[in-house]
Amino acid sequence: MAKQVTSSSLVRSCKYKWVIAINKQKIEELKNQYQQALDSINSEEDLKSLLDTAIKFNKYPFDNIVLILNQNPDAEFLVTIDI
Repeated sequence: MAKQVTSSSLVRSCKYKWVIAINKQKIEELKNQYQQALDSINSEEDLKSLLDTAIKFNKYPFDNIVLILNQNPDAEFLVTIDI
């Protein structure tokens, strides 16, 4: 028996493909931002800033710490938001 395709299931399918496309784009942007942040660590002072941020946010993975430092070097705390 063939599965019946309805207009609502088509809309739902298109919506998910759109969300996946947006997420892939965001992931690429974050990859580029991460690489730029790593490339910008050129001096002892830059490394010290990275280590200071790592101490503040020691429960987060290294790549998140790099992005935190790049996005907001003066960050004092983080809040998780469910989207």
